[in-house]
Amino acid sequence: MSWWPPEVAVHAEQFRKGLRDLGYVEGRDITVEAHFTDGNRDRTRAVVRKLIEDKVDILVVSTTPAIAVTKEEAGSLHIVISLVSDPLAAGFAASLSNPGGNLTGMTTFSPGLVAKRVELMKEIRPELRVIAFLGSSRDVNTGTFLRNMQTEADRSGLRLIPYLIDGPARIDRAVFEAMRHEGAEAVIVQPIFMGHQERIIHLANAAGLPIVADYSLFAHAGAMFTYGIDDHAQMRRAAYFVDRIFKGAHPGDLPIQQPTEFRLVVNAGAAKRFGWAIPLSVLARADEVIE
Repeated sequence: MSWWPPEVAVHAEQFRKGLRDLGYVEGRDITVEAHFTDGNRDRTRAVVRKLIEDKVDILVVSTTPAIAVTKEEAGSLHIVISLVSDPLAAGFAASLSNPGGNLTGMTTFSPGLVAKRVELMKEIRPELRVIAFLGSSRDVNTGTFLRNMQTEADRSGLRLIPYLIDGPARIDRAVFEAMRHEGAEAVIVQPIFMGHQERIIHLANAAGLPIVADYSLFAHAGAMFTYGIDDHAQMRRAAYFVDRIFKGAHPGDLPIQQPTEFRLVVNAGAAKRFGWAIPLSVLARADEVIE
């Protein structure tokens, strides 16, 4: 189950691939249902309750808000988490090495990711002075995300303009025009808005602002570059935890794993449209370059 909309259905497919790689045959060994609740808390709660009624064995849940709702409803049902930035700060686990309770899985937490994005922006455009941040006022991880970004912006001599909205419905042209009016030259987008990348990039482009984000879906939709964990690899890895639980392991005894695979995807065409020249040093490090 994902807090994101159906536009990120590729995550479910990657999870299924992870199961196939472990030898599972869907329909013979395992049944997988995929649910996308598009940031709707009531819909998320209804899905969880229905899955409990259906007596599912394991819930694989992506994103912090969805896990928070799931933990409220799921009782002792086994939970595998994925694409969660900080399960300790969110109160989901006692520790990474020994999470306890009925939960285990993967976190996206990796010190330095936020700093690396800002560093890349400065490497691409040394004269950069002002950046904006589009974040969620309802995500418990936003504060940490913003503090880390402010620290790196200060270190890099950048002014950071934060814009926090309470959901995707609040994403409109006026937000990006306000950023531009305040002098923003580019926008970093919080990953909670994945699935709405097409609209975000369309509106930002109309305001003359390039986008930088975590996940490659944004780069393929027209963001200038993305740098973050390999979300596809993490969804495939979720299958490992499901396999361990099916074989008798208790979730709370399985350490929550931190990411080891990262991807830099550069959209050279998008950069060119905004007059940003991507240095060869960045292109050489990219895992993928979109022309």
